[in-house]
Amino acid sequence: MPRTLIIGAGHNGLVAAVYLATAGHAVTVLERAPVPGGCTVTEEIFPGFRFNTGAIELEGMVHSGVDRELGLEEHGLRWVRSAHLLAAHVGDRTALFHRDLSLTLDGFRRDFGAEEAEEWGRFAAFANSLMSAVGSLQHVKTPGLGGVSEILDRLGEFGDDTEGLIRTVLAPSCVVIDGWLSSPEMRAAAAAFSSHPQMPPWAPGSGLLACLLPSSHGGQGARPLGGTGELIQALLRALAARGGEVKCGSYVREILVQAGRVSGVVLESGEKIDADNLVSTIDVKRVADLLPPELLTTPWKKAVAGAHSGLFNVGEIKVDAALGRPPVFRGETPAFAGSLKYLMHSSDAYVSAMRIVTGGRIPEPLPLMVVVPSADDPLQCPAGKATLWASAFVPAAFTDGSKWPDANERAADSVFATLEQFAPGITASVVGRKVTGPSDWESRLGNRAGNPNHLDMTIDQLFSLRPASGFSRYRTPISGLYLSGAGTHPGGGVHGMPGKLAAAAVLAGERGEKDAGDGASLLALAKTAWRFRKMLN
Repeated sequence: MPRTLIIGAGHNGLVAAVYLATAGHAVTVLERAPVPGGCTVTEEIFPGFRFNTGAIELEGMVHSGVDRELGLEEHGLRWVRSAHLLAAHVGDRTALFHRDLSLTLDGFRRDFGAEEAEEWGRFAAFANSLMSAVGSLQHVKTPGLGGVSEILDRLGEFGDDTEGLIRTVLAPSCVVIDGWLSSPEMRAAAAAFSSHPQMPPWAPGSGLLACLLPSSHGGQGARPLGGTGELIQALLRALAARGGEVKCGSYVREILVQAGRVSGVVLESGEKIDADNLVSTIDVKRVADLLPPELLTTPWKKAVAGAHSGLFNVGEIKVDAALGRPPVFRGETPAFAGSLKYLMHSSDAYVSAMRIVTGGRIPEPLPLMVVVPSADDPLQCPAGKATLWASAFVPAAFTDGSKWPDANERAADSVFATLEQFAPGITASVVGRKVTGPSDWESRLGNRAGNPNHLDMTIDQLFSLRPASGFSRYRTPISGLYLSGAGTHPGGGVHGMPGKLAAAAVLAGERGEKDAGDGASLLALAKTAWRFRKMLN
């Protein structure tokens, strides 16, 4: 029975663990924190109130099919499904986005005008086609040039507008958005949504992110009944049922290599654990720090030098609050009480705020992303009460000498200043609050400023370049050492694909299958180059 160690008990580490345990591996997951989950946790800080400290929207697990493949419902996972997408509050106006595109367009015609609604419909059609082509690569081991060719095949329906297609990929997301939409409210919502991966809307090469919101219509939202952490609990039960184990408080100090192959790890405690395979869900730079220096060959050095996180100086302040009564946000219908909400004082709120953040200051006023989880899942608080989930982008590092976590409470006060403007009286209803700032996330997760994506989601670190050339198919130059987590393809978010695909790479290696690598045959190179030449001529 192959012995496999996994570093990190976040959702990707546990997903990989369950797949490998199902395949007959003896799996041990090593987690440095006292509890598993990483960013995917639920905590009862105040009696009866369950806080989803990190991730909140988990529909990616349903869309990827990982929850069904691992039989997580058999281990207690239940989903709360929703038909709302988000409510974008912009000044004194509100745009309501339903999962159902036709309902969304009906509301836009009523609230913003027929032409504005048609613009959104056209943008949604374009975004769906583009993101379907790109999203098809989420389920394959990182695409190289063959993947690029596949995208070109799927995008054939764009006809002669290949220049516009290339511009969409390379342009800043705010430029793409403004090219499709004239409504300030719709522009603001799309720009805010494009910022999810901690990317400023004005960053060159962020154009694909402009398509995230308009391509999100259809299906239903999904959150685990009882809170985000219920996903982790189901994964833990699934792993235990297959004979695997999780050891928390186990800080890996060194990765051991013998005769060119992984042989185990040494913990901070001095304990040595032998292994045939090792899957690391921490980023490639931190993996390199755990290896003997003499093993850091040229590919490792290039990967470490090129991989970047925190390029835009973006961190997040997270406020969870127990409320004495459910808040009421003006401009919303009751059906949207539990929806994702953006609170923006102006239509350029996120574009402007991200400039201030990258400059090392907290924006004033502060735009927010907000959810009231208990509105859709009353199990998360006592009857008649409510829970609040609020997040805002703040600088990872200040330019005025301020420090985290000293600035936590000041930032949290700014969060409530914005909340009060859109949900009057909410501050007075607070029973208690928990504030988690960038340094808290970094201490908890180990990522710079707590970056949930591990590496920046810039165009130079996507697809076959994530985390670096030569490392993108979950394997490394060291036999038996594999990479997973948000720093690998397809990146951040709670969908489990890095865990699933890393497990597949381990099993392929076990079968003696050779990795195709990031290279391509001369024929593939020639074909792709010719197609790009035709597009550009």
